[in-house]
Amino acid sequence: MSCRLCGSQEVQRIEPDEYLYCSNCGFIMIELKELPEPVEEIERYDEHDNSFSSPGYVKMFHDFIEWGLRDILAGVDTALDFGAGPGPVLAELLREHGIDVSLYDPFYYHYPERLNKKYDLITSTEVFEHLHDPAKEIEILVDALKPEAYLAVMTHFHPGPEKFAGWWYKYDETHVGFYNRKTMEWIAKNYKMEIIKIDDFKQVLFQKKR
Repeated sequence: MSCRLCGSQEVQRIEPDEYLYCSNCGFIMIELKELPEPVEEIERYDEHDNSFSSPGYVKMFHDFIEWGLRDILAGVDTALDFGAGPGPVLAELLREHGIDVSLYDPFYYHYPERLNKKYDLITSTEVFEHLHDPAKEIEILVDALKPEAYLAVMTHFHPGPEKFAGWWYKYDETHVGFYNRKTMEWIAKNYKMEIIKIDDFKQVLFQKKR
């Protein structure tokens, strides 16, 4: 048994017992056999109101831009919204800043060729928790960044293995992998990036090293 993010064997079972914690990188993952099938995922995603008709959803992205992107947008010409979902609100908000935004989502905008291009910015909001193979998928994202480009991620940071059993964020059956500050630091180091900004809850801005 090894960590699906870092590959370490330093993995232990935690409560609930279908989850595993990696002490090397801090990643928590659901057991491989418990991963949802694509049909289960799309049924769940179609239940979301991810559009401009949801004021709270729109505010989340305004706040995300203000928190992590405002200071870098002047140098961003091209962006990829990875995991855009059915209602790409963030992409539209970034387009208001004159950015050429491409969309990718395995269910709603399945254009794999867009992952082969290079971007000044990649955003991935409320997506990392859904990744079945995070090591591979993060590598794809980093490869799609230009040198010194940015990767902006939003995913709720887990409270640690001791408190995980009562944590609300795991109850969505499509949430299969969970990160914290330690995990993000591991990602930065092992994917040749720097953390430009990180908060204590759910947001991190990486910059790819030249």
